[in-house]
Amino acid sequence: MAKKLAISMPEAIFKEMERSRKRRGKDRSAWLQEAIGERLRREKREADIAAYVRSYEEEPVTPEERTIVRAGLNLIPQDHDEWPEAPR
Repeated sequence: MAKKLAISMPEAIFKEMERSRKRRGKDRSAWLQEAIGERLRREKREADIAAYVRSYEEEPVTPEERTIVRAGLNLIPQDHDEWPEAPR
């Protein structure tokens, strides 16, 4: 179910938003939904990264694990490219 909201913002931000949404051919609602969605995804990604880093701070990689990873990396050919068609 869609919810309506009324917001206030500085005029300068409003004008920037208007220019951006018009360039993209979006109405205000669609533009704001996209902007908010992007912000929420970015915040989730930042939280996920922080949790990942925190887990390694709480339980660092052991020397044995580091040796196993290095051994595995040595098995990958140096010229290996997982995505050779990728734009460069």
